Amino acid sequence: MNPLLSPHIAIWLLECLLPAGDRDAVVGDLVEEYALRAGASTRATVALWCWGQVARSIPLVLLSDLRRRQWIHTLGVAIAAYVAAGALESVGLAVISRLLHPDAGLAALLGVIVGLATIVLGGYVAASIRQEAAPSLAGIIFIAVAVLMVTISDSAPLWYGFTFLIAGPLAALAGGRLNFTRRARRARRAA
Repeated sequence: MNPLLSPHIAIWLLECLLPAGDRDAVVGDLVEEYALRAGASTRATVALWCWGQVARSIPLVLLSDLRRRQWIHTLGVAIAAYVAAGALESVGLAVISRLLHPDAGLAALLGVIVGLATIVLGGYVAASIRQEAAPSLAGIIFIAVAVLMVTISDSAPLWYGFTFLIAGPLAALAGGRLNFTRRARRARRAA
């Protein structure tokens, strides 16, 4: 099974997005149902079911989170980070296309690396402006990639779309986590 489709990553993604008060109950129910299904189905089928549950939960979790907080500010920062990361990615891809032949497999791989690196940076910057913006950015990326995959099916290889569908939101959350870790270190040094 593809390591990116691991249910552990799906569960981690959901844990990152859920508020602390809901995390144990929701993740506990998901893990319990996963264990029940694992005894009756193949590993791949159960992993896809788990990802489906997480994918359907993300918009609801984000909407709930936005209702609890000052959502317009959070969403504004997340959208600005998305646009900035996209612009930076475009510059990086333009440089790659000038250096490498456009059909080269290396160009596609470097495109993924540049894309995910800019998303990590976008999550980091978004979290430095507004800590809640990194999960919102992850949701925006997930929704945008899903819409692009459905509407523009022949513009990129399927593996490319699935890489960004799964690793894109994770990259935004990782950037937010890096920012959180940096802030925690600074707070410990100051104390």
